Amino acid sequence: LYLTTADPAYSAFYFRDGFFATTPVYRWLLRNSGVTTWRWVAEDLAAGRLRPEEAEAVRRNADWGVVAGLSFGFADMRDRTRGALGLTADRGLDHDAVDAIWAAEGEGLA
Repeated sequence: LYLTTADPAYSAFYFRDGFFATTPVYRWLLRNSGVTTWRWVAEDLAAGRLRPEEAEAVRRNADWGVVAGLSFGFADMRDRTRGALGLTADRGLDHDAVDAIWAAEGEGLA
């Protein structure tokens, strides 16, 4: 189940051919519960620590203006299920802006 307020064209792109599964945030969500900002993605990209397909996914998302945000991973409730929530920052907001919003408002979101 996928609910979004994103542009329909971006949503189609994100799920077409399993693109979402090539993102580093997806890998993080498969292994973690809790919340993470996407700053680590930019840092890992700059340091060359992402898998090639993940680095390409970051670049392709940036083409759509998707560069910063938050992801929440929820503990598994059943076998073979996983819950997650992604909040994509508005265009023009960078990691510093997201971190500032999270610092100010995160307690109400978590």
